[in-house]
Amino acid sequence: MRREVEIDTDDLDPVRARELERLVAAANLQRVSEPTLTAARSPDRLRYKLTVVHGARKHTVTFDEHRIPEAVKPLIEAVWSGASPGPDTVTT
Repeated sequence: MRREVEIDTDDLDPVRARELERLVAAANLQRVSEPTLTAARSPDRLRYKLTVVHGARKHTVTFDEHRIPEAVKPLIEAVWSGASPGPDTVTT
């Protein structure tokens, strides 16, 4: 099962947009240094792929569910809190 959420902060109310931007900054994705993936992928484990686009810059990181850095967890939770339930692709 694959779920996808795409959020454009230009389409959000200003308060939610600022909160997501704050969480992206706090996650400091460019400095994630610990291993975020295990060598063997288990079919029963979730994997998160997070891509942040800011202007012409694009940064993507992928995490196994049990290797998400603490600083990134609030961002992932905020993104999923805006997603509708189900396996379909969701654009918010």
